[in-house]
Amino acid sequence: PSDEQRRRRQQQQQQQQQQQQPQQPQVPSSEGGQLRHN
Repeated sequence: PSDEQRRRRQQQQQQQQQQQQPQQPQVPSSEGGQLRHN
């Protein structure tokens, strides 16, 4: 079914985007901003 294929594609795209972003621990806004810019 096309619906299942679309859902799978969307899930795969979301997973890829998450992998591309470096996993950093959430810290106070002041430190977090600097880490994200680096």
